[in-house]
Order: sequence, then C-alpha cells, then structure tokens
Amino acid sequence: MFRNRLAIVSMVALLALSSISAVHAQGPRRGGRGGGFGPSPDVMKVNLLAVPKVQEDLKLDDEQKSKVQAIAEQMRSDQQSAFAGLQDATQEERQKKMAEFQEKSKVHGEAAAKLLTKEQVQRLDQIVLQAQGARALNDEKVAQALKLTDEQQQKLRDVHADLGAKMREVGFGEGSQEKRAELQKELTDKCLAVLTEDQRTEFASMQGEKLDLPSGAAFGFGGGRGGRGRGRPQ
Repeated sequence: MFRNRLAIVSMVALLALSSISAVHAQGPRRGGRGGGFGPSPDVMKVNLLAVPKVQEDLKLDDEQKSKVQAIAEQMRSDQQSAFAGLQDATQEERQKKMAEFQEKSKVHGEAAAKLLTKEQVQRLDQIVLQAQGARALNDEKVAQALKLTDEQQQKLRDVHADLGAKMREVGFGEGSQEKRAELQKELTDKCLAVLTEDQRTEFASMQGEKLDLPSGAAFGFGGGRGGRGRGRPQ
C-alpha cells in the first residue's frame, strides 16, 4: 500500500506540473487555491491535520483527532480511486479525474474545518501557508493582502512557470529529491526577491510562529495516521 501511495503522489504531482504554465498564464488562482505544483490547500489542510505535531500545536482533543482521522482516510481513499489507472488515461480523462478529486477534497477540507474552533482554523491557515511557501504568493487572497502590483504578480507567474518547467524535467524518480529541493529553494529565493521588504515582513507574519513540519507532511506523509512516520515521497 505504501508503494501504491507513493505512485499516486508522484502521479498527482506530475499531472499538476504538466499544467503549471497554463495556470500561471491565467494569473492568481481564485477561491483560495494556491497556484503552482503540489497539493491544493484543501488537501494540505486535511493531510496536515492528520500529523501529530500539528494536532499538538492546535491542541486538538481526542474527539477532534478521531473525526479528522476519518476524514483523512476517506480523502486518501478518494485519491486512490480517482487516480487508479490514470497513467494510461488521455489528458482529457486525467484533467477530469483531477477536477473531480479537487471537488471532493474541497468538501473534505470544509468538513475538517467545521471540527475546529475559530482560533484553530486561523492557526491551521498559518501552517498551510508555511507548507505552501512561495506557492502561496499566487493565491488571490494572499496577493490582495500583500497588495501585490500587476507587475509583481506577472513576475511571480514567470518564476513559477520557469521553475515548473525545470521540475518537470527532474520528475519524481529515484535520486531526484535533492535536485527538487534545490529548485524549491531557488523558487523561494526568486519569489521573495520580487516582494518589497515590507511585503516580505507581512508574508512572514501571515505564516505565524514557525512549526517544524515533518518532511512531506502536506502530501500526507511524515507522521500521519497516529504518528507512524512514512517518509517523504521520493
């Protein structure tokens, strides 16, 4: 099962990368969805809520943990069903399945948020921003909060498109992790360089107190399911 989940995560990431240029050509994404590659904020919320370190930070009680776990398991089941046999599907079929899964993940994200207090939701949003990193700058709400100019937003789209192309070349095969980490750092550095000093300060403030997240936590790896570490997808 672990290998199957690794394959699914890699497939999801590669499919997201395949459409990155089109996404960024359209500008910041609406509806609170971060642009670029990686899981959507809704998927990240559920995955992160299943991580013991995040549960401790949010001070979830046992009932909340149990219900969050049930939602996380259902989302993983939906993910497996959505991407089963996707490798041999047409591009149109892949996009359809991705859209269907995104809609389901939005429902799961909303259900998980309803289990939390207002303060817990606010803190979770900060942690999601931390996990998104520079990708969050392409979120419409973040762009508005930072008062990014049209020129800055275009520069950010260009940076993401360029790095997205490089990520596609690297892929998610064995031995690619180090190169992906280098590209991620390059992405972060270039995106932050687009911001003014005040905007960088505000962006850091929006993320709240730094939480040392397990590797791959936003992907559903790194200590979910009652704390059993599963490592970062290779």
